Amino acid sequence: MRPVGEVAGDDAGARVARAEVRLSQNDLAAAVKELEGLSGPPADAAAPWLGDARARASVDHVVSALQAAAVTRLGSTAAGTDGAGG
Repeated sequence: MRPVGEVAGDDAGARVARAEVRLSQNDLAAAVKELEGLSGPPADAAAPWLGDARARASVDHVVSALQAAAVTRLGSTAAGTDGAGG
């Protein structure tokens, strides 16, 4: 058995429990931060997941930036300010 939920402490079980809570809240960055505090064998076990999670966070950031740029561009085109004269 292991702890679940908002568990106090810095041991591996508490960190994993809090990371699960963060993931259930769709907060990947906070889950990664929790697991980055692991050391020793638990850190080794979490390393592959952390690598994948960091890659996913990078992709999410790029996608968000592209979406924001597209919305801005579409908004300025719709307003006739795209430099094409209307």
